[in-house]
Amino acid sequence: MAKGAEFEELDVTRDHQALEDLIEVHQSRMTPTIVIDEKVIIGFDRDQLEELL
Repeated sequence: MAKGAEFEELDVTRDHQALEDLIEVHQSRMTPTIVIDEKVIIGFDRDQLEELL
């Protein structure tokens, strides 16, 4: 847990379904892609993460 938030880390280089979800569900081809509730953050944005956590 980070900042008290549970998270799941997926390795899109080893998990084909995770890669498909990244592309199909989250419309992303970049990592990190972070999903908090329904909000998708593509790339690392510390300010946005702080706001959402």
